[in-house]
Amino acid sequence: MTARACLTSPVPRLRISPAWLVIALAAAALLGCAEAQDDSAKTKCTPGVNVFCRCADGVETGLMECLAGGQAFGACLPCDSAALEDVGRREEDLTEPEDTSRREPDSGREPDSSAADASQDADAGAVKCSAFAVALTSSKDVSLGGDTSKAKATLSGLGACAVANISKDIVYEVIADERGKVTATVTPGPAFDAVLYERSGVCGNGSQAACADAVGKGAAESMVFFTEAGDKHYVVVDGKSGSAGTYALKLHLDPGSYCGDGVVDPEEACDDGNTAKADGCSDTCTPDGAPKTAQTCPGQLVHMWQLPLSLVANTTEHPNAQKATCGGGGGRDAVYQVMPHRDGVMTISLNSKAFDTVIYARSGSCATGQELACANKAKDIGPETISIPVVTGTPFWLFVDGYKYGKGPFKLDLSME
Repeated sequence: MTARACLTSPVPRLRISPAWLVIALAAAALLGCAEAQDDSAKTKCTPGVNVFCRCADGVETGLMECLAGGQAFGACLPCDSAALEDVGRREEDLTEPEDTSRREPDSGREPDSSAADASQDADAGAVKCSAFAVALTSSKDVSLGGDTSKAKATLSGLGACAVANISKDIVYEVIADERGKVTATVTPGPAFDAVLYERSGVCGNGSQAACADAVGKGAAESMVFFTEAGDKHYVVVDGKSGSAGTYALKLHLDPGSYCGDGVVDPEEACDDGNTAKADGCSDTCTPDGAPKTAQTCPGQLVHMWQLPLSLVANTTEHPNAQKATCGGGGGRDAVYQVMPHRDGVMTISLNSKAFDTVIYARSGSCATGQELACANKAKDIGPETISIPVVTGTPFWLFVDGYKYGKGPFKLDLSME
């Protein structure tokens, strides 16, 4: 309503003096215009953006779209009933470019650089994404249901789940109240080929810790990821090659420490902060593969608890950097920094079917430390064994080497008496 329209609007006739009548009419018109303009400027939502809602039964959840004008929502789908409640909307939109034509005159003050930096950081990772807010506890599993055919295509997976962003998806912002392992399982409808993945960052625009796309239509997909208390994880139910449909999602939290959290717990021989295989530490927190740390000093770190431990590796690609009093001057070598977690006598046996092996250990320093033991007794191919006293928390360095120019695959067996 314009000011002119307000001033010409009809008003009731009042028996007051003409002068007071003019003043009253002007004040009422201006007040009415201000209220009308304020009401029209306020919006409840962003037109065209989906938010989450709870269905009439109070259990099932769905999506509802902000209607044109931003004053009302459409139906809560797939409930096919009127929207009842906005249930924890989590929305982060792309930042619109600044309108410099309406910038206020320079006040002469220096800009707040910290605020500008924070704004730039926020804008850099922003994506248009909405997510259900899900609180997860170890005392109760969370069961959810939905229909991706009623949603929009917002995110896409990475790696094994790197499907093009053409399939509609539904996103859940999962926050656990304690650290632990989260197991997510999606069971799709018979015609829906579901893809399940977890992403971090701003509304799922960051790194991906887990994904599942192993089976076809109608089959359940399951994945595991790890969390700290209060961390945000975005669990995404997506579709393969445009597939969409109904599904049931279950979230379960096993609290406590876990393999892959970067902390070596009792009975873990290693923990590199992930559950990838063949990177030096496996998804069961035992040394595996041929990491570069095992090629030279200070060596690949191995924690030794009460249980026996077996290591399988290969020196073929390793340099010839070490030797001992009993041999190893020409062969390739592997280096391990062993950390005992109890006092006692440790026995290490080395076996290879590919080359004549040499095994030795040092204390104090990897490259120049005191030699504790050295074995090269077997002629040609055969097992070699050493035994050394160890102290809790005091590391020693263990070397697998080759006689003359020996190299190849081997197996180490470590045990404590």
